[in-house]
Amino acid sequence: MRSSPTEITGKSLLEAIEASDVDRALEICVKMVNQGADPWKIHLSLFPTVQRVQNPPFINPHLPKMYSIYRELVPHLSEGRTGAFLSLEIREYARRPKMEKIPRVNRLPSHVGFKDVETAIRANDPGKTVALMAAFSNQESGPEFARRLLLLGSGYLNSSLGHSVSCTAFILSEMLERTDIDPWPALSALAFYFCKGRFHTTPAPKKSNPFTGKQASDHHMLRATSGRGFAALHHTITRYAIERVRRFLGQEDYIHMVNAWIDFLGDKREERGSLEGAASEPAMGTISSTRDFRS
Repeated sequence: MRSSPTEITGKSLLEAIEASDVDRALEICVKMVNQGADPWKIHLSLFPTVQRVQNPPFINPHLPKMYSIYRELVPHLSEGRTGAFLSLEIREYARRPKMEKIPRVNRLPSHVGFKDVETAIRANDPGKTVALMAAFSNQESGPEFARRLLLLGSGYLNSSLGHSVSCTAFILSEMLERTDIDPWPALSALAFYFCKGRFHTTPAPKKSNPFTGKQASDHHMLRATSGRGFAALHHTITRYAIERVRRFLGQEDYIHMVNAWIDFLGDKREERGSLEGAASEPAMGTISSTRDFRS
């Protein structure tokens, strides 16, 4: 069965991104949109390649995480701006280095326990880790795999600046949202990251910090949003990520995750913010400077 011209062009786009050929990737994207392709469908087609986009010198899978967050951003773009945003997105993916593909195994292990996944991570073996992840997910279900991986990541918030949960949460969300795609690339990204980060031991449940009630919740959120710089930003992102994946967590799991986040805040004190002197208009220069094509 022959591939359609659109499928051939889409394959060329993925190849250009993988080859880090920014100009070629943008050229193909513009051509696809001019021929009537939906920018959002082009975005969706990028899934397997995006999972391998790296963010040096950091080990966290920042671009795969952002790929999922774009689901929440795109509906808020003004009419006709989806195409311009897509070009900006593709430029970022194409210009960055890519993780080596982890070859798929022909036969997945059977009767896998999550401890087996942790053992493979401890051995710093991404290939074995991803095979075990895939097997556990098939055996127990995707949501159960997500629950266990999030609990594992919760033990490393301080050493990862929250990314062990925030990046993991959004990659898992996209992977499980997309029933039309092969999850292997996303599992590979997670296996690579957890091995590099040495995230291999699920912590004991945290039940000590009371956070129920609006007053307590507001207090911790104000602490999270206080201060400046990357740490303050990631305190907020991590809590947001926990809420986004709450559907995968039981009540005790959720209590543990929030308490792990409270510990992540440390002794940070709340500060009252002010919008005085803040710009009243959004900065559109970055998007406006990209090649613009209509959605």
